[in-house]
Amino acid sequence: MKLLFLIISLWLNDTDTLMLKRDLKNDRFILNNEHGVSIDEVGKRNLKIFDRYANMKLSEFKFFKWKIGVNQISRWTRPGKTKLEIYQVESTIEADSAYDEKDINTGVIKKTRLKKGVFIKFRTYIINRVNYPQLIYLTQKGEGLISYNIGKQTFGPSREDILLGVRYPDNKQIFESIANKKYDR
Repeated sequence: MKLLFLIISLWLNDTDTLMLKRDLKNDRFILNNEHGVSIDEVGKRNLKIFDRYANMKLSEFKFFKWKIGVNQISRWTRPGKTKLEIYQVESTIEADSAYDEKDINTGVIKKTRLKKGVFIKFRTYIINRVNYPQLIYLTQKGEGLISYNIGKQTFGPSREDILLGVRYPDNKQIFESIANKKYDR
């Protein structure tokens, strides 16, 4: 019975685990191997800044998690002079169920319906460190890196395909959820 519990717990995504290292690895694989997805050399080089945080030992960090709406928020904090906060926000968002398609030759607009109950999973990482620019990393399950920010500068891959029905996490809502959460700072 203990073995079964162990196998099940390893199989499920554990929100107490920082998934940044795995997401970076998966996203780099997509960027290097998928046709129609590319990022310039500066963008690839800048991604290395996230490796430092992906490989951190979090045993001395305080951990807290909560859920607001579609967002499961996990927070790791290291207090002191080198205060560091790492947030992992897992968002599960239902895809839009309809979109309009315009035929460029005829100008005819056709409404297309998607299957209801299609959910898209995202992970957003927010890293706040004293005297350093804020880092934000957004990835989508199956699609890879959407974008990342270093301070106010945004980077991201170019894609040949446009995904239909995708609604991205609401960063404003995420930041408000983080700012308004009453927890031991």
